[in-house]
Amino acid sequence: MEFATLAQYFEKLEKTSSRLTLIAILSELFRLVESPDEIEKVSYLVQGRVAPFFEALEIGMAE
Repeated sequence: MEFATLAQYFEKLEKTSSRLTLIAILSELFRLVESPDEIEKVSYLVQGRVAPFFEALEIGMAE
């Protein structure tokens, strides 16, 4: 999946507050994902993360 497509869906999610609409947008987004590896990455990004909590990850950026 292209990052531009993902960003468009994030914009749609940001603009709505309706729970049912959020679910519809997310289900549409996940239908576009082609591989299981991508689903994992997209689901972390939807949560605002780049990796699971239990994984020690150093991204090399200062706070």
